[in-house]
Amino acid sequence: MFAWFGLWAIGASPAMINYNLGGKALLHCLKISGAKLMLVDADPELQGRIDEVQAEIDSDIGMRCVSFGADLKREIFSLPALRPGNEYRHGVKGSDPMCLLYTR
Repeated sequence: MFAWFGLWAIGASPAMINYNLGGKALLHCLKISGAKLMLVDADPELQGRIDEVQAEIDSDIGMRCVSFGADLKREIFSLPALRPGNEYRHGVKGSDPMCLLYTR
């Protein structure tokens, strides 16, 4: 939820991908989302599904995958709490999507 709020703060629309997807269905949803960064829960089953297609994610989609585990959480919590500048939200309108949902 906090990642979602943070993405809104910089004018981004998060792409919510079905947690249970794997293989070709996962690759399809990632590709059409247009996202460049994927935050991945530290759950071992999910990590396994991502690992199975990691080569395609890297080469075909060019998306960076970041595991949202304990190490990253510690790093984030150590950063100062700063509100991003308004320039990051320039052009964002109330009618813009709050998120994009992808499932198959």
